[in-house]
Amino acid sequence: MITYNASTDRFEALLEKNANNYPRRLFGIGKINHRADDAMVKRYIKNTVIPKDRENLDEVLKGLNLKEYSEWNMYKAVNGRNGNDRCTIRPAKR
Repeated sequence: MITYNASTDRFEALLEKNANNYPRRLFGIGKINHRADDAMVKRYIKNTVIPKDRENLDEVLKGLNLKEYSEWNMYKAVNGRNGNDRCTIRPAKR
């Protein structure tokens, strides 16, 4: 589960106990109930979305209905997917 605190501008990821087929190693940790800190989550997101210097970035942003480059907004727009992934994200049920 990835959380974002807008007031502190910080991310955190909780790897929940008993999560079936959860890709724990995406954040560089493998133990259940460990937390991925802000730097780990930002690094993961940065490695998931296309880079800011990508050719034709304006067309990509237009296709995602984004006005400017933001790694987090791009990540949300594609539900955390890229061409190499076998998983996706979804909003948490609360």
